[in-house]
Amino acid sequence: KQYLGAKADPAPTLIAAFPGWQYARGHETLILSRFPLRERAERPLGPFRNCLTCRMRLGDRSVRLINVHLNTALHGESLQTDSLNFRRYLPETARVRKTQVEALMRIIEESAGPCIVAGDFNSPPNSFVHQAMTQRFHDCFEQAGRGWGLTYRADLGLWRIDYLFLSSEFAVAHCKVGSTRVSDHRPVWGEVYLP
Repeated sequence: KQYLGAKADPAPTLIAAFPGWQYARGHETLILSRFPLRERAERPLGPFRNCLTCRMRLGDRSVRLINVHLNTALHGESLQTDSLNFRRYLPETARVRKTQVEALMRIIEESAGPCIVAGDFNSPPNSFVHQAMTQRFHDCFEQAGRGWGLTYRADLGLWRIDYLFLSSEFAVAHCKVGSTRVSDHRPVWGEVYLP
């Protein structure tokens, strides 16, 4: 089975690895939880990408979960697959992700309370996207990780483009990047608390 072009869909493997957990599934995104999930919805971030949102129950508290996969270009161009030159590609990809993170911020602002935003942001730590997210959220790896935290590619870490962002209600015990090869990205694992 093909998923997003040439990649196999990792969701069945991930769901099987966490038996008994609840999950919410979007077109390109998946949220797994050992706590009850409700209010699942996909919300547009632009013409080609959505984010997956849901609420997780922690006792009498509700935590909003948002999983994203930001696009790198408006029409799906890539330096690997198209004849775009680097000078044309960089401004286009930056503009597209800026539009998507602005749409994400509008979704986040719709409700208050504890929130976790995670996923593939396709942006390094010194980017506009990361700066926009860390104005409101804590970068879990920056708070409690060690090393470079490289998440892409799974076989040879080159970039840190996958994040676990936490609202200020959360405390972080530790964070690390895993080494599993279920996806072409390495997972970000965080142990967090809601005091």
